[in-house]
Amino acid sequence: MRPALLCTLTLLVACHSDSDSAPTPAPEPIVHNLGLAAGRIWGTNELRLVAASEPDQGQDLDGDGDQDDLVLHLLQLEGQGLINTGLALPPRFQRDEVPPPQFGCSDALGVFQVSEAATGLDLDQDGLADEISTWIFDRRTGALRDLGFAHSALVLGGDVAAFHGGEPGEPALVVLDARDGSLTLRPVAPQLLLGVHEGVVAFTRWEEGAFDLNADGDSTDLSVLHLYDADSTRVVNASFDLARPEVRFAGDFVGFHVSEPDSGAIDLNGDGDAEDRVFVALDVRGRAMHVLDAAGAEFAELPGPGGSGFLLTLPEDDGDRNGDGDRLDRVMALYDPVTDRLIDTGLATGLGLGLLAERWLGVLVLEGSQGQGDLDGDGLLESAVPHVFDTRTGQSVNLGFSGFWIGAYEDQLLAVTRLSGSTGFELVVWNGSARAVQRPGVDARNILGSADGRALLSLREHDEDLNGDGDTADFVLALHDRRTGAVRSLGLATSTFQGSLGPDGQAAVLVSETAQGVDLNGDGDLLDQVLHVVSVARP
Repeated sequence: MRPALLCTLTLLVACHSDSDSAPTPAPEPIVHNLGLAAGRIWGTNELRLVAASEPDQGQDLDGDGDQDDLVLHLLQLEGQGLINTGLALPPRFQRDEVPPPQFGCSDALGVFQVSEAATGLDLDQDGLADEISTWIFDRRTGALRDLGFAHSALVLGGDVAAFHGGEPGEPALVVLDARDGSLTLRPVAPQLLLGVHEGVVAFTRWEEGAFDLNADGDSTDLSVLHLYDADSTRVVNASFDLARPEVRFAGDFVGFHVSEPDSGAIDLNGDGDAEDRVFVALDVRGRAMHVLDAAGAEFAELPGPGGSGFLLTLPEDDGDRNGDGDRLDRVMALYDPVTDRLIDTGLATGLGLGLLAERWLGVLVLEGSQGQGDLDGDGLLESAVPHVFDTRTGQSVNLGFSGFWIGAYEDQLLAVTRLSGSTGFELVVWNGSARAVQRPGVDARNILGSADGRALLSLREHDEDLNGDGDTADFVLALHDRRTGAVRSLGLATSTFQGSLGPDGQAAVLVSETAQGVDLNGDGDLLDQVLHVVSVARP
């Protein structure tokens, strides 16, 4: 019998107390095998989208008479409610592809595309059964909804999803606001969708030889920044042509880079010329704008949720920032747009990645650029050496080994260093509470999220069989405990890094049958990735 297409889904959420009146021992992890072969998971919070594989599961999950499709399932981690929508994804979204830009999931919304041909139904009943359309799942109402168009790009944050959509040949900005279910179309053609933060969508427009959008006297600019405010449903032209089509958010501010020569030759940072690339922090509600005095700043952190400030690297054009006697380096800095304060660490880095864990800033310092000799004691001057900078005191600590950062949570900074004479790495943790380095004695390769003083890690086996399959060749999921510094294997092998631990203390992960050595979905083979839920939340 064909599964019913779900138009309205009711998901039950258990109530719980957040009381923290007394310390509670960390609970034992609880692992549930949901028995579903899947190709991909989207989401990092309570709601997850799961692309279930009919070929791997050996079942017709959408009822169209074949077993060739990827069928969307909805997973709400509280209560582990897994619901088959009966909707098949476009065939091009196979599991080995890079996660496509047309899919996304927040705690309020799931966004995906559906193929009528793969589903085997004329879903919109227009007489055609071969269309691809954009659908959403609204967690507030429990409803699945066909938006009536197929978007080419998506940015999603919180309650708001923004699409490059509209009618063929008439591209438009389309914004869905889950707070009231409204779908707003603005007849402006986005060149690139850059991000969503607290209801504000950042995107760029191309002047196309017809409009002077930034009032610089020409109509040739490619990336003029615009902001859409979901509260007012207004589009605001920020009138800046971006030097690079990227932004970051920090609190109420959006940060970006502007080229003075390409912006009407205006001296934006007040240094007496109009030749610089400058960093601008703009209050998204229009209350303030700051231009960093130092020219040539670059973003120093990977894109992600907005924090309290912007991590940047600065050139030494206006002085020797790290005191090594030259002006050739790039130095890590933290800029607070609320106070308009720049904290210069004086630490040279050429790798462009910083990590912030509360007051502690992790920086990779290049020995040859810092002018302080051999920082890791290996007799050479060619290493990148993790340092920790205290943003309150301005003091830095050399951790004393060559390595790189892999993640941060609460007041913990996680790095790895290569084991001598081995292909493996060793996890090294900066514990901000203890102000000390801890070495749990494991080879960690990735951090997949954190909750309640624990981080989900991916470990590589070496001398110990962490998942009990008889070999030491797997990547296995584990938990790092902030309080004790210990790392505990969950005994689950994964061939991918798909899945994450959300702030509610639960993770959805794909476990590899091949690596685990067990048929986890009962289909008679060991070829699948099977959906599991791991709970580390306090009772």
